[in-house]
Amino acid sequence: MAPIGSTISFRLIGVLLVAVVLFNLAMAFAFFAPLGRQGDVGDRLPFPRQMAAIVDVIDQASPAERPRILTALNSQTLSVGIVKALPVAVQGGQSAPLLTRFLDRYDEAFAARDIHVDLQRNSLIQNLGGGDRWSAVRVFAKLADGNWVVLQPVRSALLGGMLWRGLLIVGLAGIIVIVLLVIAVRQTARPIEMLAKNATAFADRLDAPDLDVRGSKELRQLAASFNDMKTRIRSLVQERTRLVAAIAHDLRTYLTRLRMRAEFITDASQRERAENDIREMSELIDDTMLFARTAEERRDDRITTDVSDEIVRFVKARHETGDPVTLAPVSDTMPALISPVALRRILANLTDNAIRYGKKAELSAWIYDGAVVIEVADRGLGIPEADLSRVVAPFERLEPSRGRSGGGAGLGLAIVKALAELHGGEFRLGNRDGGGTIARVTLRQPAPELRA
Repeated sequence: MAPIGSTISFRLIGVLLVAVVLFNLAMAFAFFAPLGRQGDVGDRLPFPRQMAAIVDVIDQASPAERPRILTALNSQTLSVGIVKALPVAVQGGQSAPLLTRFLDRYDEAFAARDIHVDLQRNSLIQNLGGGDRWSAVRVFAKLADGNWVVLQPVRSALLGGMLWRGLLIVGLAGIIVIVLLVIAVRQTARPIEMLAKNATAFADRLDAPDLDVRGSKELRQLAASFNDMKTRIRSLVQERTRLVAAIAHDLRTYLTRLRMRAEFITDASQRERAENDIREMSELIDDTMLFARTAEERRDDRITTDVSDEIVRFVKARHETGDPVTLAPVSDTMPALISPVALRRILANLTDNAIRYGKKAELSAWIYDGAVVIEVADRGLGIPEADLSRVVAPFERLEPSRGRSGGGAGLGLAIVKALAELHGGEFRLGNRDGGGTIARVTLRQPAPELRA
């Protein structure tokens, strides 16, 4: 099974989730670190010209009117007050001409007044690669009567609550968007996953059900095209089987005639050779028909066979005919999802190959990891590694002869592989340590409730 991180749903959800998280971080940065026109993070003071106008209004007002003006100017974001002198902490501090690139605007706005600006280096901007940046956190401007007007920003509870409320709204919106995106991605990816599963099922069974045509326009077109492809492939396989069956039927008619005519051959040696050729042709037709029909057969998971019982019977029958076959001890019962006829054909083909090329067949069977494993080994010359995958293909053999005495037409292993895969199993062919080959068939076991 592929890791969950490799699925299209996981990847799409991951990308969209990262985008939503980055969006929320950007919104949080915008709420808590607004960038003013002065280009300084944290500077919530009015512009220098606005502050100069405020100071002018206070300076021109009489001492009796100033409290009312201060009340009107004070707000949730700005504090305006009058002090008699500069605080001790700022007296003697740096004068306005310093940091001229930043303070020139204040000097220009307060050209006719003495001012003092409390500065703060913005470490956030500096850490983000913005260089040395400063913001004004408090401004003092001297009045004509010697008093000082102090202007400084105020972080109100209301503003903080609005910021947190804004972040909460953004967070909830992000959660809603994520949920909707997950649903949308799953709805989009599910038909693709079903297509992959259906393709795998079709590779095992030609009668696999068609894919449901649903989803977006593109997915419906893909499902319809896939179903059409399945129908065409199924028709081609069925046509191939019908063609092979028709040819086999006609060939058997001619073989029957040849067998009857061979009886009139007076030379006993030539008559025997002719009869052997006719018999081999008949066996070739049977093998070809079996291989062609295997692709169309339907797997029935209700059919089970006791491999222990069948393999013991098979070896006993081979002993009666004098074949050099041995069997390692097996368990009392080993149920597998395969028909008895198919299992006997697998055992016969593998045993015949082992005897033909290795002079002796060594059979064994056991249960491993919930499956029944059958091995047929020999001590022949083995098979070159480069040819292991080739010899299991139809009509492929290591030597060019097609005669039965030389190894047949090359359908034995192909039939074993087709029968094993038809019943949900697999077939492996490999070389044996010390020489020879090992043919291994792995068969599925039925569910516990189906085992009798």
